[in-house]
Amino acid sequence: MTDTTATGELAQTFEDVEGEPGIHVPTDAKWGRFVVRGGQGGHGNADSGGPGHGAEVEATLPVKGGETLKVVVGKQAGRSGGSGFTTGGKGGSGETDSGRNGGGGGGSSAVCRGDVPLIVAGGGGGAGGGSLVAGGGDGGAGADKPGNGEKGGRGTFGVGGDGGGGGSAKTTKGAGGQDAPGASTAGGGGGGGAGYAVKGGGGGGGGRSGTNDSAGGGGGAGASYVVNGAVDVSIHKTGAKGGGQVKLLGWLKN
Repeated sequence: MTDTTATGELAQTFEDVEGEPGIHVPTDAKWGRFVVRGGQGGHGNADSGGPGHGAEVEATLPVKGGETLKVVVGKQAGRSGGSGFTTGGKGGSGETDSGRNGGGGGGSSAVCRGDVPLIVAGGGGGAGGGSLVAGGGDGGAGADKPGNGEKGGRGTFGVGGDGGGGGSAKTTKGAGGQDAPGASTAGGGGGGGAGYAVKGGGGGGGGRSGTNDSAGGGGGAGASYVVNGAVDVSIHKTGAKGGGQVKLLGWLKN
């Protein structure tokens, strides 16, 4: 590929935007270079684990001169899953103590042709809710292999909840974290991060704790995606906090 810059707008960055802004492709462009990052998972209570960071995906995508591409930026989750191209799973309930809820999974970010994604960065897993005596599991971080959530801390009488699995082609949308056992002081599981499809690639929800004073597991990170024909692809972890981002680095003629 010859690194020849096409005419038109070069670098653009989208973050913390409402709606779905468009990017107009110059008529002489055949490729677009993008960096896309998913939203971070949500925090649980003061004793929760840490929320997982969204994946960062960089790739040169085949484009059609004159078309307009759609941008969707994933949001960081709260208790509910973060919105985006797909939405993360909801954090599990702390039952009798709402301060022990798990955090939701982060929303995915994408660049699309119509409703068809060309590149998607999965969201991070939500933090597992802590209990009176144990800390919740960390949410999984987005990467080439989406991270699993960590197991919740052990209580006085039993084990913490299992961490949710990272998203893959075999998983569905970001799963909700499991609720804590009824009438307990345990933490709820973290929600799974949003994946690359409306019904696919989401992270698993964090598991419920095994006893009434154990902590919930963190949610798994969502899987990412690039369209066939993309080149110079890199999917990796990032320490960026907060919502996602879509960055256009520039256009190439050939």
